[in-house]
Amino acid sequence: MLSQTAEYALRTVLYIAGHADEGPARAEEMAASLGIPRNYLSKTLHRLAHAGVLTSTRGRGGGFLLARSPEKIPLLAVVGLFDQIEPRRQCLLGRPVCSDQLACEAHVQWKDVSERVAHFFSDTSVADLMGHAEPRVKAPGGARARKGPKRPAAARPRCRGCRKVAGERGGKYTRARACAKKEDLYHAVLRRRITGLAADVGPALVAPVPPAEAIRRFVQAFVGFLLLHPDLPALMQREILDHAAAHALPEIQANVGALLRRFAEIIRNGQASGDFRRDTDPVHAVVSILGQVIYAFMAQPIIQGVLLQRGTSAPDAVWLREFGAHAAAFALRALAPDSSSHHQPRSR
Repeated sequence: MLSQTAEYALRTVLYIAGHADEGPARAEEMAASLGIPRNYLSKTLHRLAHAGVLTSTRGRGGGFLLARSPEKIPLLAVVGLFDQIEPRRQCLLGRPVCSDQLACEAHVQWKDVSERVAHFFSDTSVADLMGHAEPRVKAPGGARARKGPKRPAAARPRCRGCRKVAGERGGKYTRARACAKKEDLYHAVLRRRITGLAADVGPALVAPVPPAEAIRRFVQAFVGFLLLHPDLPALMQREILDHAAAHALPEIQANVGALLRRFAEIIRNGQASGDFRRDTDPVHAVVSILGQVIYAFMAQPIIQGVLLQRGTSAPDAVWLREFGAHAAAFALRALAPDSSSHHQPRSR
């Protein structure tokens, strides 16, 4: 739905609103709490400040605050700086001209959806998503007055790890007590990512399309999901190294297991129909395709900083989408029928 930059901007504004009673939010603290690259976040913060969404102060104790109360900041004022949010968005099927008079097959349904999306961002405020009291304001004489009760100190994790993980839950640290709940929060985020992966990527494998097109759609959807949630590869890496995937396996089996088996089944169907070579293990192919995409995300700092020489401030969404298309094409070339493949035994 939103670009990564717009998502970062919205999460940042929600974080600042949720911590207004603690004073100006510092960029380095937000970067650690929200898992956003520091340089990338700085550019986003300054653009929000330039647009009048945030105010900034320098020096000791400086940082960023909301320029207005959360009730007076519509979501459109935040995400509209980075994404085009309007009732008449581009054609869902990519037509350069698409209107009520020259409508594509999806025009009527998409028009209704896009209008409701635009109205959501224009009619919903930051306060609607936060559900808490107005932020702290300065009282006469430089003293600080508070609107609404201050949250108990025990409800605000002091550990950066707690803040980073809990920040994934919209900045609401309900019942979190320092590091005692960090693992619970971490596992909650991991479970949510895995569940979301199945929901967002699964439809690509159930559409009635040829096997090759199903693979292209799957890879495209997988890359899109990781662009929205670039922390998933790192979370899974930590889970595997620290816990041998013990916490993730039940969720993967329940939510992603059928998806992966369906992916392998599509490759088997392609082999049966003659679209794919038969001497390739479908499971090997699934692992190869997933591995290429996951590693491209995990190795972004090296790829961008060394190979592309573009710095490491933020994931390069354009390059990653291009790589996803390459990975799909590479896999399809490897699966393409070989005239001599039927003379070769299937590898074990």
